[in-house]
Amino acid sequence: MMYLAGGAAGPAGIAFLFPIVVAGLFGRAAESPRLFGMALTLYIALAVAETTGILQPQNDLPGLPRTMAFVVFFTSVGGLLTYVASLWSTSTMRFLDQTRAQSEELYETNQRLIEKNIQQVELGSELSAAASELLRASHEQASGAS
Repeated sequence: MMYLAGGAAGPAGIAFLFPIVVAGLFGRAAESPRLFGMALTLYIALAVAETTGILQPQNDLPGLPRTMAFVVFFTSVGGLLTYVASLWSTSTMRFLDQTRAQSEELYETNQRLIEKNIQQVELGSELSAAASELLRASHEQASGAS
């Protein structure tokens, strides 16, 4: 695409940013720098090939058409990046909302379990007191019978 739109110094160079940003947002951490390295290598190779005369860019646009092409490419890539960022933001907010709801549910479940544990401890204390009272009464009855 760069070759057809004026070469390394043409307006299509900004299009190299789109896959790099998308890889950074949706891919693994190492993909974006690797993709940037590949894009930079290709861009430098194209620039060297043009500078040495090995490759002549097609459609080398003069003046106003070149400026308009820059505007079109910049607007297109900017719009796509805005769309990708909004997708990322929306999915992140949805994920955060789900995580928040799960956290609240877990908190409520833990509160119910704590309440049940407190009730069991209180019941255990009452049973222990009743058993002690029964044991004391049993000792008194055994002492009184002798």
